[in-house]
Amino acid sequence: MSSTAERRVGIIGCGTIGSRLCRSLDRGEIAARLSMVCDIDRGKVERILEMVKEKPRVATIGEICEQCDVVVEAAQPDAVPEVLKAALKARPVVLVMSVGGLLMDPSVYRAALDAGVEVHFPAGAIVGLDGLRAAAEGRLSRVLLRTTKPPRGLEGAPYVKERGIDLRGIEQATTIFRGSAQEAIVAFPRNINVAAAVSLTALGPERVEVEIVADPGCERNMHELFVEGEFGSLYTRTENIPSPENPKTSYLASLSAIELVKRLAAK
Repeated sequence: MSSTAERRVGIIGCGTIGSRLCRSLDRGEIAARLSMVCDIDRGKVERILEMVKEKPRVATIGEICEQCDVVVEAAQPDAVPEVLKAALKARPVVLVMSVGGLLMDPSVYRAALDAGVEVHFPAGAIVGLDGLRAAAEGRLSRVLLRTTKPPRGLEGAPYVKERGIDLRGIEQATTIFRGSAQEAIVAFPRNINVAAAVSLTALGPERVEVEIVADPGCERNMHELFVEGEFGSLYTRTENIPSPENPKTSYLASLSAIELVKRLAAK
């Protein structure tokens, strides 16, 4: 592993969060070097190369995992198992932004942990995971995540398509899904990374409850966390402003990624 000042960071996925991390690294806001980038969309890679002064090498997932000290997955959930498999040999520190991908093939996640791969995921678009983590040291009786979004923010989800839900016809706040975090991740794979983060912090994906609400009067994505246990109870509410670069990504998720990479690079 390189010394702190020489930590090599590889970014897999050059979308909103990946590009923001690249800019922060290039500006010296993170004490590490942007070493490699990767994306299946060559256009996104080219935009990264144009925006940064120190040009990273364009590489494969395997090369990034072999040669970088910190690997950031900022692509999509189905890329996560491939990243973890590639990390098994060299064992870089891995930061997973598409947290739902950790639950797509739990055996790969377990294999990575068993092999000593240091896997991290940020709090992302929600606050309160530190309190939940502490509460989980005792007995928990219930963890409920309620996510409220404008109907347009749920378009294209498998659950919506399969059930023929008319999102444009919703005129008031309507709960369109109730189920476990595991079920929510399958039903809304691009909308519910927060559910994965909560379930990996406490109780697990089968026991964490999720409600998804479509609200045409909602201007911000909102996540409410309700926790009950022998410690007492806690409630958090996070209202997210969309990222200036991409309204489908919460600004807080990008900031959360930057904060965690800073901590990992400083270790």
